[in-house]
Amino acid sequence: MQWFKCGTTTGTGAALPVIIGFIPSVFKVTNPATGCTITWGTGAGDGEGLKDGGDCMERAPVLAIGTPDTDVSVSDMVFRIDGMPYLGVADASAAISTTTCAHSDVHDHYAAFGLQVGVNGTIDKGPDAPANNTGYHTKQSAVDALLAVACDAGHTLVGYITVKIDADGADFVGGTTGLADEGYTVEYHPSSNFIKVGGISSYEVSSGYGVSIGTDANLNVLGDTLYWEAYR
Repeated sequence: MQWFKCGTTTGTGAALPVIIGFIPSVFKVTNPATGCTITWGTGAGDGEGLKDGGDCMERAPVLAIGTPDTDVSVSDMVFRIDGMPYLGVADASAAISTTTCAHSDVHDHYAAFGLQVGVNGTIDKGPDAPANNTGYHTKQSAVDALLAVACDAGHTLVGYITVKIDADGADFVGGTTGLADEGYTVEYHPSSNFIKVGGISSYEVSSGYGVSIGTDANLNVLGDTLYWEAYR
């Protein structure tokens, strides 16, 4: 048997429970005022979803070591700001933030540096993991911290790099240390329209089953009417 249910709710800007009566296999929610839709389904984790409209990457770029080797090379891309599509041209020397990331004599440290693009197509620094200066114990914790930081207004995330700083190495200085220098392992992560923060989560309380609509700024806008569909 296939179950289907639809309805509306009002955006709050905070996590927003929707009681459906079942945990859906597919859940889709749209904010017509912003043109943003997020779709979530079986296999996606909590807070995730496929985003269309709003601020997102539509055709992801390729990220690699740049020229000079302290910078990141970014291929062309297609992205959306407030639902409008834009073409971002390639940049072989996109600069990362100039944070000094301390090494540890005891264990490896990790840092994450982001790149963002605005409507003028210029690639800008940030957002970054907030504790890059002291470092993170795992790569995933550095990535999670970066993804929790919003881009500047009128920008969307191009991607990010993660840096592993060897325990027996030296401090990593953004914009100064070469991305291929010995003592560091750099990985390149382009953005996509599959978001990992602010999306949809499964929801279960004593009063019923459903989902929780996350805090994505283009979707869950205070006072806006959100239209949702759920399938199982």
